[in-house]
Amino acid sequence: MVEKLLSLINKLGYLQAVTDECQRILLRRQEILSPADAYKSIKNSWQLRTQQLACLKQLAAWRLNQARRRDLAVNFIVREEHLWKIARYLPNSLTQLYTLGLTGQEIRCHGQDVLQIVANCCDIEENACPQPLYHLINHPQYREAFKAVKTLTKQIGEQAELNSELLASRRQINQLLAFHWGLKKSDYKPDLLVGVGNY
Repeated sequence: MVEKLLSLINKLGYLQAVTDECQRILLRRQEILSPADAYKSIKNSWQLRTQQLACLKQLAAWRLNQARRRDLAVNFIVREEHLWKIARYLPNSLTQLYTLGLTGQEIRCHGQDVLQIVANCCDIEENACPQPLYHLINHPQYREAFKAVKTLTKQIGEQAELNSELLASRRQINQLLAFHWGLKKSDYKPDLLVGVGNY
């Protein structure tokens, strides 16, 4: 199977593009996320108010440190959606953790630690809390810009006989727009700007 795919990629002239894409994925996997910034990558973190965000920040840092110490994926410590719910509802008992949908193992292994973090966060002063996160889709030009990029990638995909999702996923388009509008500081160029003009 691998030989057939390589043969087809070679035949279509995309070997260098595929190799570069694999290299970018590898580099992204090797990026070292700071525990202090881990909360920013939690889905829907932009929906939280400052006190809730302070709690999510502490929880996400704790979870990442636990995962690294035990050499586990972060979701094996506490699942992302559960972390968000804890920050959103600020539970104060194991029963409330269960009500929020945490698994028995999450509660047995980490319930007390989680509750202690929540309790500590309830005492954080408002001015010491993180600022609410900006959500890209709230940008006044988002819908129009996203649609334009999506349309363009679809046209290019049809011409090259490629699925447009392979050319630009929603995540990659959002990454590009956030970079373009200066909403996200990063040392890395967006995926869609890397290798432009090479193929």
